[in-house]
Order: sequence, then structure tokens, then C-alpha cells
Amino acid sequence: MTFDETVVRLSAPALCGIKPACLFSLKGQASPAQVRKVQLWNRALQATGRRIVIIRRLEALVLFFVYDDAALRALVLNSGSSDYLCGKGYPTHKGFCAVLAELFGRLAHSGLFPHEVGLFLGYPLADVIGFETRHTPCQYTGSWMVYRNVAAACQKMRMYRECSRRCCKLLDMGMDVPDISKNYTTTLMEAC
Repeated sequence: MTFDETVVRLSAPALCGIKPACLFSLKGQASPAQVRKVQLWNRALQATGRRIVIIRRLEALVLFFVYDDAALRALVLNSGSSDYLCGKGYPTHKGFCAVLAELFGRLAHSGLFPHEVGLFLGYPLADVIGFETRHTPCQYTGSWMVYRNVAAACQKMRMYRECSRRCCKLLDMGMDVPDISKNYTTTLMEAC
């Protein structure tokens, strides 16, 4: 699978603005070609508010955090999420950029993966807390572990899979990553 195919397959919902963020990893380090490509894509995506951030995690892994700025900002700054993140030691009083910088630092330097990353990825807060505390049994496992509202979670998961499938087709038809991000609309999803 090419780097472009990997990015589209694993982060299409965030690239298309229907999910606040996606996160995936590749073994080793980002190659110079991948870094250049991400830089070019970020310039082309600037007007959409979508971004791809490369995060080195320890020595053997590189993370790609793909996000829609408006969607992630709204999610992080809502009161329930903000209170939760504040309780986890995030500098919510300093604003969105400080919270995002804290997340990136934790992803890069923590030996353990921070459980709260699920919130940034758009998982419902109840499911993030359910996974963290394990006080209630998991009701469904798909893209994430669901502890409440299985029907809504399954609907979102289907929408994300369909977005990835359609974006992979667009890539196969010759569109590049920024074009897919700019031209994909949720009206395509409504046809499902």
C-alpha cells in the first residue's frame, strides 16, 4: 500500500470533515518524501482547516494525527470535554492550541498511550470514560469500545467506513489527498 493509500484509508473521515481527528502509526521514521508530501498537503489544505501532523513516538514509531480544526476545536472547547481534559491535566484555560500541544507532547513522550486520545478522535465522552474506568461492561466493539448508545456509535462507524471506502475510490480514480478532502462532502454520505 502506498503512503497516499494509507493516509486515505486510515484518516478519510477527518480529511473530509466528518470526524474531528484520526490517528494512525507507521513503524520507523517518516521518510523525507513523506514529510515533503505532508508539507505540500498541509499547504493545499490550509483553506479547509484540515491538517496532518507528524509526531515521532519514541524511536520505532511515527504517528500521523489528521484533524479538522473547526470540528476538533468545537469538541475540545465544549464544557463536558473541557472539564474532562482539565481533570486530566490539560491546560484548557490557555485555549485550544495549548490543549493540542499538550496532547502532541503526551503522544510523543509518554510510554503509555493516553486514554483521553479517544475524546480527540471523536469518541463519545461516555465511551472514553467507560474504557478508562471499566466500571460498566463494554456493549460493543468496533472502531472503538462502546459503553453507551450502541446504535448511534454503530451508525457513526458505518459512516466513517463508507467515507473511507469512497475516498479510496476517489484516490484510485486519480484524485490526490487534498482534492479528496476539498471535494468530498457529506451529501455523498447521505446517499448511503
